[in-house]
Amino acid sequence: MISKLQNSRFAINVITLKQIKYQWFKNLSARIVNNNFQFIWVQKKKILLNLKLLKLSKLKNQIIYQSIELLLELIYKPIFLNSNIYNFHPIKGHYFLLNNLKLNWSKISWILYFQTQNFFSKLNIKRLFNLLSSKIKDNLFLKLTTQFFKIKLKKNFFTVTPIVLNIYLHLLDLEIAKIQKNFNTFNTNLKIIIEYKKNKLKKLRTLSILKYGYIQSYKNQLLLHRIKKKHENNNFQKIQLKYVRCLNYFLLGFCCSKKLIKQIEKQITVFCNSNLKLFILKKKLINFKSNKVDFLNFEIYLKKQLSYLTNKKKNLIFFKVSLKNFKKYLIKYKLISNSNKPKPILWLLAYSNDLILNWFFSLAKFILNYYFYCKNFYKIKIYVNYIIKYSALYTLALKNKCTLNEVIYKWSNHIVIKDQKNNILAKYYT
Repeated sequence: MISKLQNSRFAINVITLKQIKYQWFKNLSARIVNNNFQFIWVQKKKILLNLKLLKLSKLKNQIIYQSIELLLELIYKPIFLNSNIYNFHPIKGHYFLLNNLKLNWSKISWILYFQTQNFFSKLNIKRLFNLLSSKIKDNLFLKLTTQFFKIKLKKNFFTVTPIVLNIYLHLLDLEIAKIQKNFNTFNTNLKIIIEYKKNKLKKLRTLSILKYGYIQSYKNQLLLHRIKKKHENNNFQKIQLKYVRCLNYFLLGFCCSKKLIKQIEKQITVFCNSNLKLFILKKKLINFKSNKVDFLNFEIYLKKQLSYLTNKKKNLIFFKVSLKNFKKYLIKYKLISNSNKPKPILWLLAYSNDLILNWFFSLAKFILNYYFYCKNFYKIKIYVNYIIKYSALYTLALKNKCTLNEVIYKWSNHIVIKDQKNNILAKYYT
């Protein structure tokens, strides 16, 4: 709750959950049950006049919306497919997703990359309510969600939380699962045809030895060899379709002809535009054997390497992080300037020194856990350690109104904050 209120104009230490009593929550729940609660939306022009109203309304809105999110997760999590599990855990989910790509996508030759919009217009929300009402039959719960979305719709658009986006895109997961089933049936039919032809030629071979002798049997052997070659060279024998999605980004992996890929591409675009009423922002067809794929700030590429078991070269998938994209990510969250220098974070100045250091330590831990699966992990580790450590030092210098050298002299280069009794409150080791 506190982390969501960090970017607002008022300080977090004014409103904390410790100051709010249990009775406040009890009264709020009673108002919801009696249909007396309403979401309050305050315009930017009225913020300076009604600061108290903004503080209370923002806190109430977020408490209720987080409880709605928890209920939606409990209802929809068992229904979702395996391709949708990655979206619930920010670190573990990406680890399982990358692990799935590494194990199962090595034989794929073409990749389709899609990116849909992550905000809803007025038409899309009607569609979302129909999806919710088909599964949920509690009118009070549906009223609360409608009220919240109507307040957000007073702006032109709003970004959607992961659970809402997953509910909306669950239909797309089911549509692609149907396409995958068609691919599997096509593969099984081909295998049956090949086996039938082989058995038929074996029978002919035995008859030919009795009637015509050696020449006819030799011809049948040649025919068998030709059929095997045809099906080995044909792309349809090796048909594969893999699918992975993380929020509004998803990949489709193919091992088939280009004509089939274009047909499926049209089918997905039509489904997104007509049934889901979502616009596709980006769409790319990439040859995976020769080019890299950019997905979730990772560069995915194939490389041939010797396997220890068979001593043969095999295609293996590797992940890298481009430093250019990583620097853009840090500039976006105001950790570094455009000249790649670490910056102090101003909204943290309202907190104590140990809380500031703990925030920076948790941020560094989160970034390194996210990118530890990459091949160039050690380069990122050195870069992250330098930037986050010095941005922490600059914020502490601003907080205590002193220079950078004085902060390093007081708390050392590793930044270890102690109290008056020399007990360690917070530490940031490299």
